[in-house]
Amino acid sequence: MLSWCPLHKVLLLVQTIIYSVVGYASYLVWKDLRGGLGWSLALPLGLYALQLTISWTVLVLFFIVHNPGLALLHLLLLYGLVVSTALIWHPINKLAALLLLPYLAWLTVTAALTYHLWRDSLCPVHQPLPTEKSD
Repeated sequence: MLSWCPLHKVLLLVQTIIYSVVGYASYLVWKDLRGGLGWSLALPLGLYALQLTISWTVLVLFFIVHNPGLALLHLLLLYGLVVSTALIWHPINKLAALLLLPYLAWLTVTAALTYHLWRDSLCPVHQPLPTEKSD
C-alpha cells in the first residue's frame, strides 16, 4: 500500500461526491439546452455518456481484470474526454464546466495511484519488502 494512498472508505466517499457533482453538471447542460432528446444535446451529453462508459471500463479493468496498465490507458483517455467535455460545456453553462474541475483533480489522483500500482507490478524493485515478525 502506498503511504499517500487514501483509505478505501475515503475513496468511496469522494467517488460518490464527484459523480453526484458531475451528474448535476450534466443536468445543468441538459436544462440550458432546453431538455428533451434533440440534436443539440448529442455532442455535450454524448461526451458525458462516453465518460461514464470509460469510467466503468476502468473499474472493470482494474478490479475484475486486474490490469492496472490497461486501466491507466483508459484513465488517460477519460482525462482527455473530461477536458473536452469541459470545453464543450463552457459556452453552454460555465458552472457546469467548472464543476468538472474536481473530477479532473480526482482523475489525477486516481491515475497517479494506478500508475504506481502498475509500475510496482512490473518492477519488483519498487515493491515493498516483506517484514519479518518477531516472537
